[in-house]
Amino acid sequence: MDALPPVPDDPVCTTTAPPVTLDLASLPSHQDPKPSSTSVSDSEKADQDTVSNMPLPSPTTASYPRRGSSHKDHSHSHSPVGGRRRHDGSPLDSLRAALPRTPLGRALFLLAGAVLVWLSWSALLAPAFSTRSSLRRSSGAGIQLARPPNRVPHPSHPSADAPAALIHRRLVAVADLHGDYEHALNVLEMANLIDARSSQLLPDGTPRWVGGHDVLVSTGDIVDRGPDTIKLYRLFASLRAQAAAHDPPGQVVNLLGNHEVMNALKDWRYVTSPDLSSFGGPAARRKAMSADGWIGQEWLAHYNVTASLDLLPADFLPEEYEIPRASFVHGGITPEYAHGGGGGGGGEKEGGEKDGAIERINTLGRSFLQRALANPAPDGHLPPGTTRDEAALYSAEGPFWYRGYALDDSDAAVCARAEDASHALRVDYLVMGHTPNFDGFVVRCPQAKILLIDTGISRAYGGEQSALVFDTELQRAPTPDIDQQIGAGPGGWGAAAVAAGGAGAGAGAGAGARPGAKIKVGAPVEEEISPIEHAAHMHRWVERRSITALYFKRVPKILHMGERDVWL
Repeated sequence: MDALPPVPDDPVCTTTAPPVTLDLASLPSHQDPKPSSTSVSDSEKADQDTVSNMPLPSPTTASYPRRGSSHKDHSHSHSPVGGRRRHDGSPLDSLRAALPRTPLGRALFLLAGAVLVWLSWSALLAPAFSTRSSLRRSSGAGIQLARPPNRVPHPSHPSADAPAALIHRRLVAVADLHGDYEHALNVLEMANLIDARSSQLLPDGTPRWVGGHDVLVSTGDIVDRGPDTIKLYRLFASLRAQAAAHDPPGQVVNLLGNHEVMNALKDWRYVTSPDLSSFGGPAARRKAMSADGWIGQEWLAHYNVTASLDLLPADFLPEEYEIPRASFVHGGITPEYAHGGGGGGGGEKEGGEKDGAIERINTLGRSFLQRALANPAPDGHLPPGTTRDEAALYSAEGPFWYRGYALDDSDAAVCARAEDASHALRVDYLVMGHTPNFDGFVVRCPQAKILLIDTGISRAYGGEQSALVFDTELQRAPTPDIDQQIGAGPGGWGAAAVAAGGAGAGAGAGAGARPGAKIKVGAPVEEEISPIEHAAHMHRWVERRSITALYFKRVPKILHMGERDVWL
């Protein structure tokens, strides 16, 4: 070990003072011994002068006069030999002396302290809330929206005859993950769909699906801008299989974004070097995204252009119930596409079936994707043989690129077009990504008709990590007796009408009604029944809807909520 440097010469240490003779008997009790002035020799006086003439350390705040005291020098009081002051004040006195003396100075001092505390919190504690780790996942990620553990998608009896039947579904949508696996885990775990703790990972390293019968929708643009393309596509493939195997089954719905199509065309302007390296180079990446590659096959088998989804499971609902629905797409579906389906025809098939336009758009998108993936020499442009309808699908007005619902300034014009499109698609809500708003979701039009959910989740943007949650339920409610339904009180049909079997004898009968009148229940039904017979078979249900925005670092925000009675 290196020798310590020599201590520099100190004139105080080199001065040798002769011993001081004290008369202990003359000292008062319980006091520090002090040398008698009469017993100090000439050499001792010289030594004391040497100590007294030494420079003192820089003055401390304890040597300043206290507020309210005179400014005369008290340094000789209670001081050791040599004049150096010994500080005997309390810590509170020291604190008061350290503070600025003017009110303005003290206010600025406190403000600086508050800023220092905030900066310390940001530097030391905030990363603990934003950094992903297995320890953090074990205690729950972000602010979760609780899902009641006893909720099921259907009542005990499939025909919804149970007296207290409750039919429920949660649908979660995320947009534009753009190559960021960690942030994808954040939002999916926040939405209570996965368990990403290291102890719960599957053998292939993907997280466990805990969403039960929930539905997960990705509106596209999984690829580009970030390094985790492989991880993200494997994640969704795993979650899709896990959700489908659940009893009752959940569902994972993937849609194509413009960046999926760009990669199929080999338009790689937004591909990062780490992403290329994760595949093993450009050739291996192109192979994976070809018609024979594993990502290309995933696209063809499980990715569509758009989807219209029921917010409640149709298999367990009363037949007369009109199910609330939402349309999902990456960019947007214009009224022209909604009516024409991208290739002619209306929003319904012949015979009145729903989703005619949806199926036509998806069929057109699949043919265009197959053509792009099969192109032996892709160059980023439309492949040879592209039809006019396929080219329109990939145009600025097509569902991959359309931004009108997000960027058009006129709310009246936007909402009129949205109403037209939603009517043609037979949906209540239009949900889309593609156009980012980094502060959070954008809701336009009454009843939350338009929901724009791209918040720049990826670290390439640095926006909000977010998920949209539809929570819908239909619950059987107590139904009044037939006597209460048909007229014990004002406005009812009256007891006489019940006895007569008609609606005309009661005080509440409408004009033109007659006893024994029959009504038709629904156009397709030929059988005629009386109002009393019809009322006797109706039940009261309560429909509840909520749409919630989940943010990783903020509290959830209710975007829309409603409740209504439904008689079925």
